[in-house]
Amino acid sequence: MGRDRRRTPAPPGRYEFRVGPVGAVAAQAAERPEVVDSFRFHDHKFPVRGRHDFGGENAVFGTARAGHSHQGQDVFAPCGTPMVAARGGRVVFRAWHGNAGNYVVIRGQGNGVDYVYMHLAALA
Repeated sequence: MGRDRRRTPAPPGRYEFRVGPVGAVAAQAAERPEVVDSFRFHDHKFPVRGRHDFGGENAVFGTARAGHSHQGQDVFAPCGTPMVAARGGRVVFRAWHGNAGNYVVIRGQGNGVDYVYMHLAALA
């Protein structure tokens, strides 16, 4: 997680890199420093770390399934594509299921939201 000058967690949002002179004239430049680059900071990251796609209309959240609706968003990637947790947390469950294959449930740190990863090649 990113931290601000006070070493506290930085809130999500847009951040910029600014460049100005060092030394006595820095105060003058602080009024109108040049923006060199910017980025957005979020406390989540996309878990698939390679080529992927989101499948067809049957892969989206809420799609009708036999007797229920799909409660996730499928993300397809070649077997062996690395994954990371979308947010830091604690593994609260890991198992194998006939429909889900190998899967793991991670309880998100600080938010109590459960993140579920299914159809994994193996459980670490």
